[in-house]
Amino acid sequence: MTTDYSVSTSRNVLIISDHADMAVHMTEDVQAAGGRATGPHSVSELACDADVVQGAHAAFINMASANGAMEQLLRDLSSRGCHITIVTQLPFLDTLYDALPDDRTHIIVGYNRAENILALAAMLRPVPQVSHESDGGGAANELQHITRQVSAIAQRLVELSGESDSVRYDGYAHESGSDYRGQPANFENGLTDAKRKAKPLTASAVRDILRARRMRDRFFEGGLFADPAWDMLLDMTAAHLDESQVSVSSLCIAACVPPTTALRWIKVMTEQGIFERRADNADGRRVFIALSDHARKAMRDYMQAIQEQGLAAL
Repeated sequence: MTTDYSVSTSRNVLIISDHADMAVHMTEDVQAAGGRATGPHSVSELACDADVVQGAHAAFINMASANGAMEQLLRDLSSRGCHITIVTQLPFLDTLYDALPDDRTHIIVGYNRAENILALAAMLRPVPQVSHESDGGGAANELQHITRQVSAIAQRLVELSGESDSVRYDGYAHESGSDYRGQPANFENGLTDAKRKAKPLTASAVRDILRARRMRDRFFEGGLFADPAWDMLLDMTAAHLDESQVSVSSLCIAACVPPTTALRWIKVMTEQGIFERRADNADGRRVFIALSDHARKAMRDYMQAIQEQGLAAL
């Protein structure tokens, strides 16, 4: 495992918002994270002042609408190596994902002060970015740590404000399980036949699994079974079998957790080579999410293995 501390050392954060009230909250968030806010600036102001954009090392952006000027500004900042934390809404998520790379961008869906401060602090301080080349579970463990940090910050903000409704954080990420591993596919103890014949995997069968998983929420408290990585893998498998393309926003919905939490999982699974960013053949500006060849094979082999054992894939 290697550690890289190469993040921007600048403490100045460019505030970009077309709404004055939001800019005030964003400035407070930057200061709470230990940074110095510059601005705020509107998108139209920056379109006329290239020097401000060119000198920016870090930016905190409120994207309340999608238009050509905003998309161009995002591409300009990204091309200059600017580290970006951006607050947006789900309808604009695909536009953002198309315009920005993953490595220097943190997208937050819906205003959440705990998420904002954590993302800004990571952007401003030399927080180690861990390479997981030698640790297959490291990325997921790091995600659990981030989730706990957000929860702790949210709780502290509630205590300081004295208003229980001032911060809402609904993200879920389960702790790592035990070292238990299922029996290999050729384990035949208890089978009536030497090996049950596996049926061809279909999109309809995978979607039946997804419907069964969602049905649990009718009988138990919502969020109890949150497992975004598996839900997204199932959704992506069904899409592959249907030969349909999947946008980042629809994948976030399939994860059944808050979009910001889903985006963190998508980033981790992309870094692990499970998901891939792929340009739309018809429009190179659009980006879709796809299963890697390795992930497709793994899902096919898994489904075949559980059928051979007479098990249900839930």
